[in-house]
Amino acid sequence: MQVVSTHSHLLGNAADMDKIAESGMFSQIWLLGLHTGSKIFFNNGCYHPAAEEEMLELSRRFPGFYLPFKWVDFNGGPDQIDRAVEQGFAGFKGIKPKRPYDDDRHLEIYERINQYKTCMIFHTGHVSTPSFSNRLPEEGYEALNMSPSTLLKIVKFFPDITVVAAHCGVPWQNEVISTCFRGSSNFYMDISGGEFSPVLTDFICKNANLPAVLPDGKTGILADKLLYGMDAFLGHPQLHEDIRGELHKVLNWAADIEKSNFVWKDHLANIFSGNAARVLKYNSLVK
Repeated sequence: MQVVSTHSHLLGNAADMDKIAESGMFSQIWLLGLHTGSKIFFNNGCYHPAAEEEMLELSRRFPGFYLPFKWVDFNGGPDQIDRAVEQGFAGFKGIKPKRPYDDDRHLEIYERINQYKTCMIFHTGHVSTPSFSNRLPEEGYEALNMSPSTLLKIVKFFPDITVVAAHCGVPWQNEVISTCFRGSSNFYMDISGGEFSPVLTDFICKNANLPAVLPDGKTGILADKLLYGMDAFLGHPQLHEDIRGELHKVLNWAADIEKSNFVWKDHLANIFSGNAARVLKYNSLVK
C-alpha cells in the first residue's frame, strides 16, 4: 500500500533524509513548518524545527517527494503568503494563534491564500504546551483558539482554500463531523499525532461511513475526507527507526481492517494516499 504522510516536521540540521526518501516507507511526505524558536525535547537533547530555507532546499533535492508547507505568522500580514509562493512552498500550516483561527484580524491572510487556490493545514484540538520559561510570547497555547469550530467561517468564506483539520480536533472530534462540515467540499481531516491511539481508531471505525461531499460535487463518505499523517520529526537517525516501527503497526491495523466487515474497508487506500492526491489535484501550487 502506498503511504503519504501529510503531517510531518523537519528538524534543523537534518540527517539521513535521503535514506527516508529511498526507504520505500512513504511515497510522499508533507513537511509542515513550525516556529523555528520552538524547543523540541527528546533523547536527552533539545532540538529546533528546520529553518524555511532548509525545508525548501530539501524539497528541491527531492522534487515531488518532500512538499514544504510554510508556517503562518498570524501576527504578520498577507505579504508573507506572496513571499512563500515565490519561494516555492506548496501550502501553509497554522498552529498556536494568539486569537481564534476565525478572528476577523486573520481574514486578510486567508484571502491571500484563497487567491492562490492552495491548501492550509490547521492544528486542531489540544496542543503540546511548553513550560512557562520555554513559551514563545508571540504564540498562543489556548486549545479553544484551535477548536474545529473555528474553521467553519474559513471553509465557507474561502472555498478555494483546501482546509485540513489536523488531528481530527481531539478531544472535540465530533465537531469535525457536524452537519456544517459534511456539506463543505473543501474540508478534510488528518489522522495524525498518535493517530491510531484508541480514541482516533474508535472515531474512524465508527464514523468513516458517514456521508461527505467531495470537491467534484460527488457524494462520498468520511473515509474519503481523511488524510493519513505520521506526526513525526524527521532528521534524527534514531527517530527514523521509531518511525519505521510505528508505520509497521499502522499497516498492521490497516490489514486487520481489510479483513473486517467494515463497509468502508475498500477506501483504506484513499486514507493512506488517494485523498492526498485529490487534495493536491486542487492545489495550484503543486505542479
